[in-house]
Amino acid sequence: MPLDITKIMKQATRAARDYARLDQQATDRIVKAVYEAGFDARVKLAEMAVKETRLGVVADKVIKNVVATWLVYEDIKDLRTAGVITEDHD
Repeated sequence: MPLDITKIMKQATRAARDYARLDQQATDRIVKAVYEAGFDARVKLAEMAVKETRLGVVADKVIKNVVATWLVYEDIKDLRTAGVITEDHD
């Protein structure tokens, strides 16, 4: 069954529009859930990547997945990303 790219793009556009309307708390919940899902699946995802591409070492890809999830999350978790992000009172 072929992919319906037009339908997929419409869904993605709608999702992006809906996401842009979220407040900081909702955005934070989604970002944390994405981090947790990726971190929890770090080994399985590494194994899948090596199997699919036949490139790399699972242990190295696990480390990459930790960096791409936990360390990135720790770096961004307290950033304001919705609503008023900064104010310049000058």
